[in-house]
Amino acid sequence: FLELDFHAFILNIYLVPLVVTIQPKETTGAVSVWGADGTWETLGHVVQDRLDHAAAQATLILRTHFAKVQARSDFEIEIGEGTALLTFLKLARTTYMPDWQDIES
Repeated sequence: FLELDFHAFILNIYLVPLVVTIQPKETTGAVSVWGADGTWETLGHVVQDRLDHAAAQATLILRTHFAKVQARSDFEIEIGEGTALLTFLKLARTTYMPDWQDIES
């Protein structure tokens, strides 16, 4: 699987089965969601519901990209799936880290 750290949460991509999960990095302390402030104990279930919904949407998008792969050989399938994964990673990065800047050497 592939694990991406987005500071406030961790996004995991499992290739078999093709699923995305999103988990909070911290489950203690203060939480702010939908304009409400509270502790994890009082608002944590709301945060987890939002992350579960985001993971379901991300899984749908990733599977859509993989479904578009049309190839005749195993090599073409591997290249197509790699391209689909890279496209998804780019979307995830621009969605969850809009200020990201690639540093070219």
